[in-house]
Amino acid sequence: MIHLQQYEKLLKAILRSSSVVTNLSIGQPPDVVWRNESEGSTLGILVKNFLEEMIPRSVESDFDSGSGEDAAPLCVSFSTDFRFVMETDRRASVEYGLRELVKVRNGLVHSFIDQFDIGSVEGCLAAADSLRQTFELIDAKFLELRGYAESLDQMRRACGEFIQPPRFQDIFDGIRPDGKVDWPSAGIVAALREAAEQLGGREWTPLSEAVEWILEKYPEQTPGRYGCRTWRQVVQESKAFKIKREPNETGQRHHYYGNR
Repeated sequence: MIHLQQYEKLLKAILRSSSVVTNLSIGQPPDVVWRNESEGSTLGILVKNFLEEMIPRSVESDFDSGSGEDAAPLCVSFSTDFRFVMETDRRASVEYGLRELVKVRNGLVHSFIDQFDIGSVEGCLAAADSLRQTFELIDAKFLELRGYAESLDQMRRACGEFIQPPRFQDIFDGIRPDGKVDWPSAGIVAALREAAEQLGGREWTPLSEAVEWILEKYPEQTPGRYGCRTWRQVVQESKAFKIKREPNETGQRHHYYGNR
């Protein structure tokens, strides 16, 4: 029974870590919400949830964007779900084994002493032999479940490495994993537009003034992150702005940019 309880505990841990919601707010540490629905569930319910959610017959997106009415300002929330995908025959075999384990558990808890004459030596020997076989079955299933737990842990670590800065920040700033830049959604383009607005909203904004403003406001927005050597190259590569070079009030020639 102890080994069976260890199995249930591991299964609860797998289900709990299979779905996590992360809330990110500016100026606040990440708020991670783990699923906690499996506490207090019987083995039968746990197996049912595992079969339906962790190894579904078909993998479909159940994303619900929600109304957004309760969302905090400047907050990003995303949900991560982990699932195992396997061939139909393999899944059927896993399902059969899990349901057999539930039957074994129910038999141990509810009717074990009714199956054997524990008042006799022969009955006790038969009961002991049955317990040995049951332990071997539970141990085999526990090892199988531990394999799932290890695979899930590897997936979570890989996901965690992916969303760590600066890689995850790059995605928000329009930099794809292959290094290519989606200029319309690039953070540096948004920063240039905001700088132009904050510096007076003129048709033409001095690039040097915009750069100074951006470096103070968004120091992470640098040309190098976007594969560019200079800010002028950013303006040109993005194709979001016009650019010209003209003398200023003192006669020095400076670059100016404006929205297309």
